[in-house]
Amino acid sequence: MVPSGTMAIPIFLSYPKPHLQYQADLVDAVREYLTSRGLEARTLGVTEYDNDAPLTAIRRLMLESNGLITIAFRRLWIEKGASRQGADISGQHSTKLEDIWLTSPFTKRVSSSLVMRTATDGSIWSMT
Repeated sequence: MVPSGTMAIPIFLSYPKPHLQYQADLVDAVREYLTSRGLEARTLGVTEYDNDAPLTAIRRLMLESNGLITIAFRRLWIEKGASRQGADISGQHSTKLEDIWLTSPFTKRVSSSLVMRTATDGSIWSMT
């Protein structure tokens, strides 16, 4: 338990909008877990609002936070499909996709925007 009066450490909690109850329950449980350990979950569109373009707002939120947790919920179900359908360039091939879940591509973008490094100012990350 965190002592009363202690300032919470901000953590950027990123996830696509839940569309299933168990997903919403997971987000609530993660938030409660973080709070009980003195961390403050900050999420764009939930606890934080910004009039800037989404990636600009995410960059600001990341710079103001001391960590990142990304939850990649199932978003897109592909029963039968293909990647690179009709590929006609040498070395490129069509790939069958069957019975597969994909997450939001935005989730990957947020996580890959963060490059881990040790900077001269003591920070451990920077935005690309």
